[in-house]
Amino acid sequence: MAEGLLKNGHHIDEEDVWDKVENGLMRSFREHDDREEEAISLLEEFVHKVIPLKSKSALLCPLADFWEKQGEKKKARQGFEQIIQWDASEWHIEHAQGHLYELDNLNIGQPAPLFDLPDVDGNRIRLADFHGQVVVLHFWGTDCGWCQFIYPPLRKIAQEYPEDQVTLIGLSTDTDLGILRAKIKEEEFIWPQICEGKGWKDTVFKLYNVDGIPAEFILDPDGRIAFKLSGGGEGSGDELAEAVRSLVELKKPAP
Repeated sequence: MAEGLLKNGHHIDEEDVWDKVENGLMRSFREHDDREEEAISLLEEFVHKVIPLKSKSALLCPLADFWEKQGEKKKARQGFEQIIQWDASEWHIEHAQGHLYELDNLNIGQPAPLFDLPDVDGNRIRLADFHGQVVVLHFWGTDCGWCQFIYPPLRKIAQEYPEDQVTLIGLSTDTDLGILRAKIKEEEFIWPQICEGKGWKDTVFKLYNVDGIPAEFILDPDGRIAFKLSGGGEGSGDELAEAVRSLVELKKPAP
């Protein structure tokens, strides 16, 4: 398959073609008895067989993501480093660099990156000020359909725990603050919301290498990363609530 395919007069990059192959393959195998491992084996084979580096990069990027999620950190690191070495796709290089940073700095038990930014109302939000509390960093956006499954448990957490025990901080990908403020009011979010208006390039999104929403980082009272949750769905809210509850219980003094 040659570089620079044309379809209906439009240029199609090799990486776009293989992005579609990867997405279709993973979706098809997941829908049939959760045969994800079989799809992964095929993708690994494709990486070795295709020739253009953009194609290889497009296939290796989701593979490295999968290995990272599976806890195969050494294998994931090698994949991301290979993507950077190929230097074929600016987007994939940036993605790989972000995940190498995450592998080094955003592991469970490591100190959470600090930030000091204004919320949408102009109040300063300094992460260091919440030392001694459980902190939930909720990454979301008003155009995120999956995020709606997290809204009810977030509201419940805000109502159930006092402010000196659990703090919620929302971080939005929105670029239109008017739309964001309307959504905050509609959903009755009473916790602070940070949005610099730069979308995925907002400071805290880069600090925590968030490239998909919804995503939650839950910090323990010592300011260390205790849980990392990503993705939506009907069970995601329960997972979030349980993670917060477990940290609150750990903080309680022994009887």
